[in-house]
Amino acid sequence: MESSHDMRVLIDASTIHFGGARSYIRNVLNELILLSEQDTFGIFASQEIVDWLSHQFTSDAIELFPCHQKLPGLLHNLQVRGWEVSRLAKKWKADVLFSSTGFSALWRPCPELLLLRNTIYFCQLFQERDNPQGKEAIRFNIQKLMANMSVRCGQELMFPSQAMADEALAPLGSKQPSYFINHYGVGHDNFADPKPPAPEFIKQIQQWKSEGYKILLHVSMYAPHKNMETVVEALPKIVESGVRFKWITTISRDKTGAKEGYDAMLARIDELGLQDVFVSNGYVPHDKLGHLYHSADAFVFPSYTESFGQPLLEAMASSLPVVAANRPIHRELGQDAFRYFGTFDSDDCAKVLTEVLSSDSLRATMIQRSQTRVQDFSWRKHAKKLIEKLRSMAKT
Repeated sequence: MESSHDMRVLIDASTIHFGGARSYIRNVLNELILLSEQDTFGIFASQEIVDWLSHQFTSDAIELFPCHQKLPGLLHNLQVRGWEVSRLAKKWKADVLFSSTGFSALWRPCPELLLLRNTIYFCQLFQERDNPQGKEAIRFNIQKLMANMSVRCGQELMFPSQAMADEALAPLGSKQPSYFINHYGVGHDNFADPKPPAPEFIKQIQQWKSEGYKILLHVSMYAPHKNMETVVEALPKIVESGVRFKWITTISRDKTGAKEGYDAMLARIDELGLQDVFVSNGYVPHDKLGHLYHSADAFVFPSYTESFGQPLLEAMASSLPVVAANRPIHRELGQDAFRYFGTFDSDDCAKVLTEVLSSDSLRATMIQRSQTRVQDFSWRKHAKKLIEKLRSMAKT
């Protein structure tokens, strides 16, 4: 363990509710406590997250501060950015503020490190294809403005990938702020060897496998940029190839804000007669995901933009061959371990997936490469790089 000097770090997690952002806070806190015996970490988060963290951690190194929502959505976000988080940092006498929300504070009583975590605010392709319309556009465009202003005015920026940094910083030309890349990690033990008991739905998957079906898995929530429609259009071509398979996803209607797109995708699945191929398992708690990965034969990730793509690491750690859209972020993480298809080319998607699902030897080669590549990612490595930056900033 590393020695430290009683640094006080306030972590703004006020916009975190579920999914990858919640997992990030838990994993990072766990490592920061181990690396920083003498430091104290204050967590500013919703009452829900405060209650959840209070059951996850009993360490004296953590202080929890509930963020009570007194105003509706966007106004609440503006209030937090403009006043509450900075007031708390000053009152708590923080040495450094770590804003993990993707938005910086509007005034800083101490040095601030900002984690940029949502690539759709910077992605030109998203703006061309899937920019929100109507009432949703107002909220989105204000948040996009806040995110871009945070990049321009940020004191020190941390990106989870070079691909995201390239998109976010491209409009700034040579006038770029100070930043660094810090890849996320993965819980190797949780995914390499998931702990029993397995969820009940695994029994149905095992039954399908015993009947000769291959299991193609997708883990995410539904959103337009997840590009699931390209896989949907590829499915009939895979069926025609003679491969017997089920495509299992964790999307659900109650976990998406894009319900019209979700409904349209399901209608297209019905139109194509794919009801027996497509299986929406629904949301799976993170501690149960390892069992789902281990029940599959291959993993597909068609997103056209991601800040990182945590499921890709989870799939690799679970010894799954990965097929992904040919995008910079996927190339950055997977290198030669993945197979890639043209991002919006359903024919190419079908071709690659058919090859992977049909060939035991190809899957074995991909798994071997993935097992090597995934060793480069760990939460300990991420937290170590993070704490070094926080300490250097606290001294300024």
